[in-house]
Amino acid sequence: MAGDSVQSLERAIEILQTLKDAQRPLMLREICDRTGMAKSTVHRLLSTMRDADLIEQGQDGRYALGMSLFEMGSAAANTRNVTTIARPYMQQISRELGESVSLTLLSNGEALLLSFIESTSPFHVVSRVGSKMPPHCTVQGKLMLAYLPEEEARRIITEQGMHMFTPATIQTYEELRDELKKITIQGYAVDDGEYHIGLTSVGAPIYDDGGVVRYCFGVVSMFHRNGSPEFIFAKKRAVEAARDISRALGYQGHAFDGVF
Repeated sequence: MAGDSVQSLERAIEILQTLKDAQRPLMLREICDRTGMAKSTVHRLLSTMRDADLIEQGQDGRYALGMSLFEMGSAAANTRNVTTIARPYMQQISRELGESVSLTLLSNGEALLLSFIESTSPFHVVSRVGSKMPPHCTVQGKLMLAYLPEEEARRIITEQGMHMFTPATIQTYEELRDELKKITIQGYAVDDGEYHIGLTSVGAPIYDDGGVVRYCFGVVSMFHRNGSPEFIFAKKRAVEAARDISRALGYQGHAFDGVF
């Protein structure tokens, strides 16, 4: 069964590549001729991809690439763009603080690590690009929830639960809701040992050109305490970096006014 699924995926990709290379809509027969696949196979795959808006079919029966592919391509381009823009800020702040720095994508109810620079300290957290962050106990997850409509945030928490990672992990939605309101007021999020004992993180939201929070700029360390001078400086630098990256992405709002 798994082999059949992989083969179907490979064939679907070949059809998409065929339509891309053609640079014009194609009839079913033309796709079969170019791919060497059976008509029934091509028709089945086209129907599935059409339902997902990966393929469009005109009134003349010809098939072309769909708008969903364009949207995916645009999202991928934006992701590469923000990673390129953010990297110098990440490198600079990691050198200044000697701490780990992260860039996280906030999308579709998930916080996905895009880029990460490890601390030079002997004791530091190690994270893998592509890993996902729990929504209720990390600065990335809490930032994502804070800037979503409350019903959407509640739905995500209901689906994913609130696993207790440390004694400091928030355990009730009511407590989390208060935390999310606090984040939107102060303009940054803090994880004080909620995900890993002894680690404190601070994260600031990165806005796109439409004023939507899309990413998180984070710093994680073994700060002695939440209010220490080192932590306060890390918070300041994280917010400054998020502000500058947001502006580089075209954001012209005033969300960062008065954060300090």
